[in-house]
Amino acid sequence: MLFITVLPLIAIILVQFFTGKPVGDHPASNTILLLLIVFIFLPIFLFFYFFKLTTRIDENTIYYGFFSLNELKWDDVKEASLIKYSFFGFGYKISREYGEVYNTRGNMGLWITTQRGGKILIGTNKPDELKAFLEAIGR
Repeated sequence: MLFITVLPLIAIILVQFFTGKPVGDHPASNTILLLLIVFIFLPIFLFFYFFKLTTRIDENTIYYGFFSLNELKWDDVKEASLIKYSFFGFGYKISREYGEVYNTRGNMGLWITTQRGGKILIGTNKPDELKAFLEAIGR
């Protein structure tokens, strides 16, 4: 969605910079366009470039998160399973059905119910590896 929104603005900037023809009835100066690139588009691009979900799972602990890692001990897990889910979007969100959702892409994830009744869904790009690991530790 961000790409679709920003694409026309990028086209305007490129046309005006490289052809020298102002775009629109009240065109922005090249200086304003350069400031837009440096202070708006570049930071947004860098944010999405470095935005990633980190997940590490071992026999004792599940670590997950975007910028800092949350920690969940397997002892605090009541139930865990690999599921296929069907919703759109990425990032962190709260869902009635899945609880806390951590997702970047795809439709497979580790769905956890905690001993306290909390729910967490952690998306994965490696469902086969996750399934094999869960089987290996008896989950």
